Amino acid sequence: MPQPVPGSTAHRSKRRTIWLSIGFAALAYIAVTYYLIVSQATRDETRPADVIVVFGAAEYAGRPSPAFRARLDHAADIYRKGVAPFIITTGGKGDAKFTEGGVGRDYLVAAGVPEIKSLLRPRVRTPANPRSASPPSCAPME
Repeated sequence: MPQPVPGSTAHRSKRRTIWLSIGFAALAYIAVTYYLIVSQATRDETRPADVIVVFGAAEYAGRPSPAFRARLDHAADIYRKGVAPFIITTGGKGDAKFTEGGVGRDYLVAAGVPEIKSLLRPRVRTPANPRSASPPSCAPME
């Protein structure tokens, strides 16, 4: 089959078709990705658990950072919904007086979570693995 001559109408038409196909494929990809993100974001996958663990973030002179506060608020919300009977806060020393775990627990108690239900695990064993601070059971720790 003969190839279109560069600059001819047939050549421009073929290039236009290729570019339109690429544009349509890109638009379809973006639309499908958007749909998948929105459908996942609106799906509630919360299910009962034995405990809620809130990993520490930053604390500033006894107050949780905005990111830490958002984690704590979410934990308190799902605790009130009965997802788990306990909340464990973790985190090491933020400054000389406070630990992230202690600040988190104080914040939860002030937010109405009973102190007996808000457990504390103040030390993180390794910065690379904060999960190592999570205890194997829900026994109160301090």
